[in-house]
Amino acid sequence: MTASRSARRLWRRGTAGPITCSYVGKRAVCVIEAKPMGTPLSGVEWQSAKYAQGLPAEVLRRALTVDGQLPFIFEASGSETHLTD
Repeated sequence: MTASRSARRLWRRGTAGPITCSYVGKRAVCVIEAKPMGTPLSGVEWQSAKYAQGLPAEVLRRALTVDGQLPFIFEASGSETHLTD
């Protein structure tokens, strides 16, 4: 069995906060939209989906995708977590 490594990386995108992207085996697999503690997450899925589509081209070329999209998109606020697949 081969060990797999995971990591996270942040990108700045204009005036918006950083985009957090998680990797497994050097391939991007998800985007995480982080909100302040207690922020309701319903209704922010559009924002994390936009980030997933707007990743740098060099990241998307090597990303693990399903039908051309990252397989996981998370929204988190410290008190709740949503998964959009």
